[in-house]
Amino acid sequence: MNKKKDGKRTIQQNMIFLLSCIIVLLGISIIANEYNRVYKINIEKINAYTNETARNLEEAFEFVSNTIVLAATETSVLEWCKDPSYFEEKNENYVFNRNRYKEELKKVFNYSSAWNNRGIAYISVFENDKLLLYTYTVPKKDIIIERHLQEVYDSEQINNIYNTGLYYFLSPVPKDDTMYAALKIAAPKERESNLIILLGINNDAIENTYEGKIEYDTMLTLILDEDNKNLYSRDMQDDEFIKQVAKYKDVNESIFFYKGVEYECITKNIKTVNLSLVNVIPKNSINKMVLKELTIILYMICLVFLISIIVVFCMSKRNTQFIKDLDDAMEAIKDENYAIRLKPYSNKAENDLSETFNNMTMKMEKLINEEYKSKILYQELELEMIQQQVNPHFLFNILTIIQIKAKMLQDDTIYHMLKALSGFLRASLYSEKNARIPIGKELEYTEFYLYLQKQRFEEQLQYSISLPEHLGKYELPRLTIEPLVENSVIHGMNNLNRSMEIKIKVEEAEHAIRIEVCDNGIGFDVESLHTDDCHSLKREKIGLRNTGTRLQLLYNSELHIESKIGEGTIIWFELPKY
Repeated sequence: MNKKKDGKRTIQQNMIFLLSCIIVLLGISIIANEYNRVYKINIEKINAYTNETARNLEEAFEFVSNTIVLAATETSVLEWCKDPSYFEEKNENYVFNRNRYKEELKKVFNYSSAWNNRGIAYISVFENDKLLLYTYTVPKKDIIIERHLQEVYDSEQINNIYNTGLYYFLSPVPKDDTMYAALKIAAPKERESNLIILLGINNDAIENTYEGKIEYDTMLTLILDEDNKNLYSRDMQDDEFIKQVAKYKDVNESIFFYKGVEYECITKNIKTVNLSLVNVIPKNSINKMVLKELTIILYMICLVFLISIIVVFCMSKRNTQFIKDLDDAMEAIKDENYAIRLKPYSNKAENDLSETFNNMTMKMEKLINEEYKSKILYQELELEMIQQQVNPHFLFNILTIIQIKAKMLQDDTIYHMLKALSGFLRASLYSEKNARIPIGKELEYTEFYLYLQKQRFEEQLQYSISLPEHLGKYELPRLTIEPLVENSVIHGMNNLNRSMEIKIKVEEAEHAIRIEVCDNGIGFDVESLHTDDCHSLKREKIGLRNTGTRLQLLYNSELHIESKIGEGTIIWFELPKY
């Protein structure tokens, strides 16, 4: 007997283990698919950021190119080409000539807006190996500037500038955060003399194009020239790393390993200056971003896993009623019935699962059902309550009798008022609540309302309705125009000491029908419609907002409202022609 019990218990445990494995594998499959999707999105974001940065750098380097060309074509340079001693100390005008060229360079800065955007840190001029002058936009100590400039000039890179008239980018020197562009100007052939113009590019200005690095703080940015030298000094790396990255600078997307770390490499060529922008980010950094975005999904999967384990446990106890209830509830959710709830159970495990399931469906219902659905449902229920309170046959029979009596007494005013009231009540209370009716019929119901208000306000209220005959057949939701007219009457006539006119116009627009209600009443504050407090809104304003919601839901059409205090209100919308 004990062996049988032991055997039966083992089978139950095996079933729980098997079903748990299936759930775990399913969860892993979902996570893997989501991971790949989110990872791909992050790579696309880095790609887009790299492309945008490359475009910004192209503009920045074009700015550098224009500035260095302007500096090389100033009057002082032309004078130097003519006069070998122009910048020599023995020249009696030596100081004047230097200051003159320095002022010309400042004008170049002003012309190219370098003072304002500070894209250029400073500009200097060497004659052969002697520093003639420099000027700057970013303040630094003169001794630091002179030391950096001399270090750049003394580096082997200057010797590699063979061609005159073309500018070259130079690698930064140690402890200097400035990228340099150099232009060589050769003297006439009979003189062995050169001018070298060095333009220092402010790395802070370059970093302004790197907004994406805020999101990926471990991203390394390199700007490689044709010789695979890194020109960007803020993210300086060892030579071996740069050589490894340079192998992939002609490939848009690539992956490589360096010292046991896997890197994603995104490259974009800056064609105008033959440079390559390379963004390198460790793959584990992207994984961290992906995991942050997958946190909610992981929680949901864990919740589903927990629920499923409890369900398996209940199945092992053969609690068939609870399993049947849960299965029915799951089927209801498949049918998008998120209002389904499980009843309380005496068993603690079953009751905990029931509460967890109910909490989950409540959250799902809250996310899926937006606020406007609750409001519409409330209004429909309210309308049904009104309909149930009054027997429609009794009411209309009484109205008909009074109407006949008024006709017999030859009181046409009362007769027409009762006729209008009866028609308006039929339209607003006892018609099918979701029906669509022709525009002509809708305007007929609206005119019933206006006629009754006309009897109330007499000459103080005038109205007109313009409807081309061929547009009257097109349909719209019942009671779409009437709330707009009701708003005009109630708000427009409020404390108005003059007559008011309401105009209803239906006209044909391109691929649509335009319906407009305008009045010359007192107007109202349109912003008051946007409050979230429904209790503070008057009924007619709620009607306006609900009409806008219906148009948005049914036709993706917007209700346009223009109102000025003391001048009047114009409300219009468009319906598709079908």
